[in-house]
Amino acid sequence: MKHRLAVLAACFFIGIHPVSAFQTLKFSRLHGRTIAEQYCRDTKATSWVNGQTKLFALPSNVETNEKQINIFNFLMIGLPVTSFIFPALLQLAKSLTPNSLEQLTVITALFVSNRAYLYALSVTIVGLAALRGSVDSPQLGQRITDLTEELLYRPSLEREERDDKVSTPAVIESLKTSGLKESLDQVSTETQALILPIFVSVLLAISVFSIPFWNELSGVVPNDELTPIFNIQELLSKAIPQISQVWNAFLLALFTRSEVRRLGRELSVVDSAFVEWAVAIVIVSFAFFSQIWTAQNFVNMALAVLVARSIQLGKFPAIVGALSLLTLYDATSVFLIPAANAVDVIARSQDSIMLANASPASSAMGSVAMQKLTSGTFQPGLLVTKIGNQLGGSLGLGDAVFPSLLSTFVRRFDMAQEDEERVSLFAVSIGGYLLGCLACEFAPLISSSGLPALIFIIPFMLGSVLAASSVSGELTSLWQFDPEAEK
Repeated sequence: MKHRLAVLAACFFIGIHPVSAFQTLKFSRLHGRTIAEQYCRDTKATSWVNGQTKLFALPSNVETNEKQINIFNFLMIGLPVTSFIFPALLQLAKSLTPNSLEQLTVITALFVSNRAYLYALSVTIVGLAALRGSVDSPQLGQRITDLTEELLYRPSLEREERDDKVSTPAVIESLKTSGLKESLDQVSTETQALILPIFVSVLLAISVFSIPFWNELSGVVPNDELTPIFNIQELLSKAIPQISQVWNAFLLALFTRSEVRRLGRELSVVDSAFVEWAVAIVIVSFAFFSQIWTAQNFVNMALAVLVARSIQLGKFPAIVGALSLLTLYDATSVFLIPAANAVDVIARSQDSIMLANASPASSAMGSVAMQKLTSGTFQPGLLVTKIGNQLGGSLGLGDAVFPSLLSTFVRRFDMAQEDEERVSLFAVSIGGYLLGCLACEFAPLISSSGLPALIFIIPFMLGSVLAASSVSGELTSLWQFDPEAEK
């Protein structure tokens, strides 16, 4: 308490708003000092550290973090608004002389901006997940507990206030008393790194084999032996999408409300439960019922940011291993695992069973993506852009969530360093991500299988981070860095 009062007083006298200063008061340690002490140290405030009065003059990690996170917050809000440029460019192109140089220029600008917009959506996810996730607990159990509370309730977004509160919601208290939190904390980073690709592969398998139940079967009469089977499948194909739609709407409303609260608090716009829920319900309604693609993107981004914050890994070698396996998974699910025998919908004839392709995609991953894109209902999982009524491009949420593992870790590493002249590895990772996205545009499309973006994004990100840390002489420190030891 004595440190906290000193921090507020010092920040007041140097002209820093007390509320801004109070937002930095957390118990997590940074090289033996609290973040609050680090804040005053970085802003040249006189503070009491280790029993001595010192004047510090290093740059502010907290201020830098606030500036960076505001950039991505403005992207989160601004990108849906700027989408009006696409119908405007489309109308302009139609108004020009066909095949003229002016029309070709506008069409080129339309498609280039459309692709850039898609990658801006994904890099916003990576940036927000890293900047917010870098101040989450490095322990799995504590992090899951905190994020669950943030999703279901309205806890303080400040660690100190959350730790000091008297009452805890029953669900969160049960997580703590059941021993689940402690059990998750005991799971090693290496185990988490191994489980993650396996878990993702299982989810893909479930998605692939559930596709027939999303497609209604009509127009063909089954023979007597197969009638019961087809009746069950037809019943499920009608019921499952309806049940899933209701569940998805409820769940995504929670994620959207949580994101709206974060945006309102971090941008100092609003901090009201009523407003948060009102905005979230409107956005989710537009996404599900009006099928507005910009609203669907916002909902997907809110989901992806929170998921990315939950699946952090605490050791660089484990991250390299996990990303390598995830990249391998991405490539094999597109190039090596066909959809023809896995997700074909059973079509019926009078005398025999026929197999008909569920979608034009020829891979397992492609079939899942096509099912989401062609479904009459909104299914989360893809970022999309549109030109008029036509699809401009799509990118899976995994292509943003998984790279966040690296960006979040190097952001933690940056926060633990004190040299203001050093190159930020977080910025380098974002640059590598953008280079990987650019490489996707120059890679040849392989039939209709889709493009495994991670095979370009991950090597560019890892290569950029490894090269930058090697040049700066930080590679060994990065390889051995342990966020839990910095608490």
